Amino acid sequence: MTERQVNIIRSKVQRMAVKSIEDNCGRGLLAMATGSGKSKIPIMYAKKKKNKVKTIVLLVPTERLRDEGWHEEFIKWDALDIWTNVIRLCYASASKVEGLDVDLVIMDECHNVTELNATFFQKNKVRDVIALTATVPKNLLKQLLLGGINLKVTYELSLDEAVKMGFVAPYRITIGYTQLDNVNKTIKAGNKENPFYQTELANYNYLSNQLVKMDFHGQTNSARYKAFLLKRMRAIYSLESKTNIAKMALGQLDQDDRTLVFCGTVEQAEKISEYTYHSKNKKQSKVNLDKFINKEINEISCVKRLNEGENLPDLDKAIIVQLNSQEKDLVQRIGRLIRYRPGHMAHILILVAKDTQDEVWLSSALENIDKSIIDFKYF
Repeated sequence: MTERQVNIIRSKVQRMAVKSIEDNCGRGLLAMATGSGKSKIPIMYAKKKKNKVKTIVLLVPTERLRDEGWHEEFIKWDALDIWTNVIRLCYASASKVEGLDVDLVIMDECHNVTELNATFFQKNKVRDVIALTATVPKNLLKQLLLGGINLKVTYELSLDEAVKMGFVAPYRITIGYTQLDNVNKTIKAGNKENPFYQTELANYNYLSNQLVKMDFHGQTNSARYKAFLLKRMRAIYSLESKTNIAKMALGQLDQDDRTLVFCGTVEQAEKISEYTYHSKNKKQSKVNLDKFINKEINEISCVKRLNEGENLPDLDKAIIVQLNSQEKDLVQRIGRLIRYRPGHMAHILILVAKDTQDEVWLSSALENIDKSIIDFKYF
């Protein structure tokens, strides 16, 4: 399929999405795969309704999206005259704004919204609403409703549908299995008075057994239970074997392969790659990200960031060291890699600890992913 043919199909999908909003009285949620061109849709709608859409509020999850990402989209689609009417807000501060009379609210990456953020709609007069996401979490529509806005999905395009239609790149997933170490005692345990070291397996079993006991005694809402859940999650994320496999995989890639590594901790990210993006060193992280975007470097490891919102050009591969049960996170990460390029095939390596909670998270995250594109490898 030529690039021209891809653009024709994408334009048709975008027009159908705009019509779905119009047919629902100017309100709707668009659940469309990353790379399908959904950012253009609210701009198309605003241009079409130019005489009626005077004031626009843009709600986004990050400052970078607020200050840079969407400005570039309005430039790209020749809509700078509309941009001057856009009030830009991050979700975190949206609930503090009141008294506005708004013709159109654009909710980007709306899966980030909370019930508190959504109270923006109770405090302001809003007519039309276009919400954008690649996935719809089960509780999203309920949170929006509790916050004061009743939306429904008016147009949906899944990741696999977008691949079949040809306007995002095909991809393959490799599940890389590793085992908990039952030999080397590297995990610090005990207390200040009586410290000792244990194996990864012994540590995992201890944490899991404590969680089972607290569950049995009805303590799942306790602070202690939540603390142990977090400890076990971090234990799985930061396995030495995962770190070593990720480093090995990076070393085996072609020099030109542009690769994102999603890590569980800052320490792990810094062990895996010289170039990192995380909250503990924002200045250097921005330098590294700019280098990556400008193709001065071809790898970057990140912690709980770069899932969404950033325009990262020509990615080839991803290594996911930190997995969770959220399909939306996996879809967002895959979406980073599948922007259309002629002949491009994206590859994702997901590292999973065998016989642990990792496998439960994996099953949930892959629930709606085409199983025919998944391979398995044991390290």
